[in-house]
Amino acid sequence: MVNFTQSRLNGTGKDDKISMRYKVYMIVVLFVLVSLSLVGLSFLQSEIMNSVRSYVRGEGLYSRAQKDAVFHLQRYAHSHKQSDYQMYLTSLKVPLGDRQARLILQSDPVDIEHAYQAFQVGQNYPDDIPGMIYFFLYFQHFSYMRDAIVVWAEADKSITQLQDVAGKIHQAVRAGDQQKITQLLNDVERLNWQLADQEYNFSYVLSEGARWVKKTLTLTSLALVSLLLFVVMLITHRIIQGIENTEKALLVSERRFRSLYQSNMLGIINWHGDGHVLDANDAFLAMLGYRRQDIETEKLNWRDLTPEGLPRLNEQALAKIPDTGVCIPTENELIHRDGHHVPVYLGAVLLDGESEQGICYSIDLTQRMQTETELRLSATVFDASSNGIMITDSDMRIIAINKAFSAMSGYQKEAILGQNSRNFCSDLMPPSLYDQMTSALLQSGQWQSDILNKKQDGSIFPVHLSISTVRDSDNEISHFVAIFTDISERKAAEEQLRKMAHYDYLTGLANRNLFNDRLNQAVQRAKRHSSLFALLFFDLDDFKPVNDKYGHDTGDKLLQITATRLLNTVRENDTVARMGGDEFVIMLEDLSTPEAASVLAKKVLAAINKPCQVNGHTIEISSSIGISIYPQDSQEVIGLTRCADIAMYAAKTEGHNCYYYYKPELDKAPL
Repeated sequence: MVNFTQSRLNGTGKDDKISMRYKVYMIVVLFVLVSLSLVGLSFLQSEIMNSVRSYVRGEGLYSRAQKDAVFHLQRYAHSHKQSDYQMYLTSLKVPLGDRQARLILQSDPVDIEHAYQAFQVGQNYPDDIPGMIYFFLYFQHFSYMRDAIVVWAEADKSITQLQDVAGKIHQAVRAGDQQKITQLLNDVERLNWQLADQEYNFSYVLSEGARWVKKTLTLTSLALVSLLLFVVMLITHRIIQGIENTEKALLVSERRFRSLYQSNMLGIINWHGDGHVLDANDAFLAMLGYRRQDIETEKLNWRDLTPEGLPRLNEQALAKIPDTGVCIPTENELIHRDGHHVPVYLGAVLLDGESEQGICYSIDLTQRMQTETELRLSATVFDASSNGIMITDSDMRIIAINKAFSAMSGYQKEAILGQNSRNFCSDLMPPSLYDQMTSALLQSGQWQSDILNKKQDGSIFPVHLSISTVRDSDNEISHFVAIFTDISERKAAEEQLRKMAHYDYLTGLANRNLFNDRLNQAVQRAKRHSSLFALLFFDLDDFKPVNDKYGHDTGDKLLQITATRLLNTVRENDTVARMGGDEFVIMLEDLSTPEAASVLAKKVLAAINKPCQVNGHTIEISSSIGISIYPQDSQEVIGLTRCADIAMYAAKTEGHNCYYYYKPELDKAPL
């Protein structure tokens, strides 16, 4: 029975050691897998967002070229100059190039090279084109992209209709049929607004898709991180439980020591100076795998039980016994019958009145050695974790922290042990948070949330905190284990994604989506308060030649300079947005009179008209501004934008560097 029990303990120790090592490996593997997954998701999200921005930028070029084409076609209808018609054809190359690219990408097989050339005709940035092609190919069946392609195709049909009308205008000009020209110009105007709606819908659908992708990938990332934290917390909880169980087992062993000596569970032998084992109890025989017959046949000799290279009792310890009568107990090893070494705790005494015989007692240390190994491994896991770990007692007093927590917070172990853990949370956290935490820990034994933690230098940093309770054998809470994960980078990434969704990547101004949201809000406020506000819609005159002459890098920097000048010109509560390409819009709320908008228009024209130094070039540009007023021009978002756009083209007909208020007669007047 003793032999069976010892064998079972040895086997259990090995299994625990393997299990502990497996848990450590599993934590490392999970961390690596989740990290790789997060990197992959971040890369995928970045590529998708870049491709969406490329398409939105392409839509701006498409929209700009289409409007220019309409503008030159209308001028041709009135001027009958062939140069205006040629400018119309040149402007139309951009949407025709994009249409050709779409048709190629929807064909089977796909000619990547011809698609690239078609996108170049559409004046898309060369560096953006590969991403646009592969985004189209891999996401064309995705719901948002599929809807965007449908809108794109509808816009291309409208372009085809515009070509047909332009051809008829060309014929009517040659024939001198002015009545026909007037009728066809109405069709041009209708197609112009139809295309504007389709272009807006294209950008809106893509933006909605981008927001959905961002939300989905963010939730996936959070799920992966939460899963890793849960698994690590569970394994750590089990490791700590194992440590507590081992400590309890050691205490039980100490209590048993006295009874083992008197029972038959302490290994005891009666030895002789010549090495023979005169007698041994069952515990000793079971410890080394021998039988009582081995003693009776004198086959058991304690000299043969001592491994080579270790101090021998007969040579060192026995030499001291005659003087003291006792061999001081020491850790040693004995050889098992099957050849393996058994770690033991050995002590010996001489029998009263004897000089050649004595009693040797031994304790099997196999289980203790295994326990110490497990404790060392647990301590290694505790300190090697990349997450900060804090262990408190049931009163929230800190009893242990790991190295990662010290590195994360700046607190050293000596300065923090014994203190209440609440002292190290930011004062910015609401008191109700602690009530929620306490309630959750008492009810479910677990709680987690994103909180603000306080470093030793007083600075605040965000962490994801997971707390689990540890209960003793009486099911009473004995400890709390808190795991801190620094989420500063994640919070920064979320803020960056928020800016990317609402602000123009190049200029930092509000993008089309954010402007539309603010415009809707402005309409609602103006309705409630019966107030006025104005839209100033404008673009940069002759901006395309700047790109053609100096390159897109110079053009981008010119747009950035323009954005800075606009922000320095308007009031703090005014909204400045970049609609795409070189088109901008300013929303002025709380106007006293409609004429007040002209004051800002003059400032904007003066600011934009100042010479710019870009990449060693001195560039002078101007602008044409169209102004619409709520509510006199329109009480709807689309109507206000349309009126401002019409007024801008009216300003262009007056010459560069001027502004023009919308008037109802502009709807019928040729541009």
